[in-house]
Amino acid sequence: MKNRTKNINRTFLRKLILSVLAVVFSMLTNAQSLTFNVTTVTYDGQYTPYNCFVVWITKANGAYVKTINRQSSTYTYYLTTWRVNSGAKITDGQTGATLTRHNEPYFDEGVMRIPFNWNCKDFNNILVPDGDYYVNVEFTENDATGKYMKYLFTKGAESKTINYPNVNSDPGVYFRNAVLNYFAPSTEIPILGLEDDIKVFFNSENKSLLLNYNGLQARTIKMSLIDVKGMLRFTKDLSFSPCILKLTDLSKGVYILRLVDENKMFYTRKILIK
Repeated sequence: MKNRTKNINRTFLRKLILSVLAVVFSMLTNAQSLTFNVTTVTYDGQYTPYNCFVVWITKANGAYVKTINRQSSTYTYYLTTWRVNSGAKITDGQTGATLTRHNEPYFDEGVMRIPFNWNCKDFNNILVPDGDYYVNVEFTENDATGKYMKYLFTKGAESKTINYPNVNSDPGVYFRNAVLNYFAPSTEIPILGLEDDIKVFFNSENKSLLLNYNGLQARTIKMSLIDVKGMLRFTKDLSFSPCILKLTDLSKGVYILRLVDENKMFYTRKILIK
């Protein structure tokens, strides 16, 4: 019975990881999108660790764009900043019950969930223009207004990763390790038929990656590794093949290897780092 349960759990986790990879792969090869992660910290409110939580997008002038995720039930009223800004729109984003602990959207019983994702469309499902926007985050642990923080980013023609610095004053002290990944509209063309020309070998003893891309050898290549959360974990410009890359700072897991040349031709594949 125990072995059967373990097998079921492994199968579930495998399916979950594959679904996350599918989302990430879609981001990398199709339309523009954004992922966002932040860690919230309790202020020892009345109901802690229970908390109502919301993430939404606004324009630089504060105009409401779209709710990404809202975790609240009875006490939605106390998400004051979001309620006033959005007009309490509750159907244009992912919703769920009040969180039973902080950062619950990311992990549930040790199982990873997909990070907050925005498809760069407003609440009317219309693609928003390039420009400056804010990711807004609010949570409360009381029958009152809680904590609120916003993070500026620019939507444009280039993809980017922003690691926002932690702020050691109120309210920033209650929001830590915020990371944003923006995937610009893809103008790249997939390279087909190169499965036999691109070889990847990983040495688990010294955590080094041997990359042989004979099919791309005449070109300058930008190589990236993206984890299952959609976070850029490694990038390097390559000009020769084969090459050996040291990956000692990467944890074990599944990654997406991405190669892009100067002509916007790209190739992706999944790799396992043990």
